[in-house]
Amino acid sequence: MSYISLRIPEEAVKPVKEAFERERRLLRKKLQFYEKRLESFEKEYKMSSEEFQRRFNRGEIGDDKTWFEWLFALKVYNQLKERLSALEGVKLD
Repeated sequence: MSYISLRIPEEAVKPVKEAFERERRLLRKKLQFYEKRLESFEKEYKMSSEEFQRRFNRGEIGDDKTWFEWLFALKVYNQLKERLSALEGVKLD
């Protein structure tokens, strides 16, 4: 991983830190929502999201609307995880 250096005026440090923390909190809440959504699909259809995605990609389970909803929730969840991970890598001292 590479790093860059940013210059932030001293008076902007506190608002920038607060903005980053707000975004982290928001991402965590969204992750919780999608995690529960995925757990609901997994429980109802008795398979993990990973198994579902493999089977869906192979064309083994058809093209029911529910599968697309599950796929969407899984993709959004993974994108949110990546974004949160990136933000948590930012250190503001």
